[in-house]
Amino acid sequence: MHTYEIGAPDKPMRFVPTGRRALARRVDTADYVLENLERSAGAERRLVASGTSTIDPTSTQTVEVAGPAPGEPRDRRVTSGGPLRPGPLLLRESSGRSELVCVESTTTSGTPTIVLTTPLRHSYAAGAQLRGIEHTATFPATAAPDGSYAGHEYRLLWSYTIDGETHLFPESVSVSRHSTQPPITAQFIIASHPYLPDRIGVRGTISGAISLAYDEYLAELEAHDIPPQDIIPGKVVQLAIRERALYHCYRWIGDADLKSDAKDEANRWMKAVIRGCTPRGNPQIHPRTDTAKPAEKRRRPALRRT
Repeated sequence: MHTYEIGAPDKPMRFVPTGRRALARRVDTADYVLENLERSAGAERRLVASGTSTIDPTSTQTVEVAGPAPGEPRDRRVTSGGPLRPGPLLLRESSGRSELVCVESTTTSGTPTIVLTTPLRHSYAAGAQLRGIEHTATFPATAAPDGSYAGHEYRLLWSYTIDGETHLFPESVSVSRHSTQPPITAQFIIASHPYLPDRIGVRGTISGAISLAYDEYLAELEAHDIPPQDIIPGKVVQLAIRERALYHCYRWIGDADLKSDAKDEANRWMKAVIRGCTPRGNPQIHPRTDTAKPAEKRRRPALRRT
């Protein structure tokens, strides 16, 4: 699912094609159609955009043997071959063995190096190919200019061919009035849990856990009728999302104790976001006894002051 903010400039919409077995496959061309579902089929202005997507041009090779051995580093030296950027790549060797990898960061000084989000699942000989696999289309700014109302739903339909068979893949695009970017990154979690990527292995990624945690954070705000843009994304919010992301990481790993601890911490910080804390010196009247105790008035310190 993609989200577009009203009044923002053109936004790229990215997609990785998959085959019958739901495995990532590299296709040279893919077409897309973006439709406004608020308008009936065949109606004027239902079609928002269409065309051929742009594929990531990355093409490089590994310069050393790589594999999933214990303690194997996630950084891989590669040959130069076009721009290197974070994102998904397809690793493939001459034997036909392949897997989808995700690049977390890159360095270009000296021998170009990529850092993967998770260790490899298989072993690969030196000279294995790394090629771009991600396709990009564009959500035009004219589709949701300033003055539009939130809630519009769009459908993005990708079409591509693998081994002579046509594949159709629909995705939804929603329009909102606020950005929904998580206030933390994977590095924020790794700073306090440096061994977590190795423990997760191929079960998932920290970035994926953050995405799940942030969706749940937004859902809880919605349940309490609190607009996300009214919340200051300070330390309380960051810690609430971090602990929720850790909960998902430990759930994938299968560590019941750490999962339970992370869930309790996430609930504690989320309670602080929603209910606030008690400042000193401000009384609150008890509804039954009409008496007041110091430092009992509640406020929401995470809320923006208007």
